[in-house]
Parts: sequence; C-alpha cells; structure tokens
Amino acid sequence: MLSKEQGITVVAICVTYDILLIQKTSPPPLIPERAPRGKIKGPTPTWRKDLVLRLLVIVTGTTCLLFARMKLMGARLPVFNRFDNPAASEDWPTRHLTHNFLGCLNAWILLFPADLCCDWTMGTVP
Repeated sequence: MLSKEQGITVVAICVTYDILLIQKTSPPPLIPERAPRGKIKGPTPTWRKDLVLRLLVIVTGTTCLLFARMKLMGARLPVFNRFDNPAASEDWPTRHLTHNFLGCLNAWILLFPADLCCDWTMGTVP
C-alpha cells in the first residue's frame, strides 16, 4: 500500500495465489453446492475454513493500510501537473498506449523486481 501501484497489486496476487495454487483448487469448487432445502450437505471442509480465515486477515490488513494511507494523505487525492504525468495530457492514442505499457511494466516489475528503482520519475519510464 505504501509503495505505489505494486503495493495494492501484490495483495490481489497473494489472494489469487492462495486460492488457486496453495489450495490447489479451481474456481468452480470454491462455490458451495446448494443442498435441497432442509438437507445439510455436511461439514465445511477444513481447508475452506482456513482459506476464509487467511483471506479475512489479508482483506482486513489491506483495509487498515488503505485507511492509514488515506489519513496520511489527508483524505485528498494527489494533485499532478503536466510535468508529473505527461501522458495524461496527450492525445488519445499516445495516452492509451502509454497507460497500457505501464500496466505491462508494473506486471514485469512485480514478477522480476531486479531492475526496480526506488523512484520512477524524471524520464525513468520511456
């Protein structure tokens, strides 16, 4: 949360990793089957209870960090000028191509952080 775009992205990656790889499940088994009215399907599997507990901890922690960040920022959005974000003031094709590139760049940085710079400003991103 405190490290720009990668901070919030890594939370979603952790949740996805936990659900799909740690639990070795696919999305359909996560949705419980409906039992006929009045009949109980059986106890909830232990892995599902553990998964829900871990996800609850991650979501609660993320929410607390987001509120802390909002408090630090004074509950205001940051103000950027043309120099801070030159792509935002460009024409449609340049702006959208740049924003698409930045999404790919952030995914690359998340997977391969060796080239990570402490501050991506002043022309560091082409």
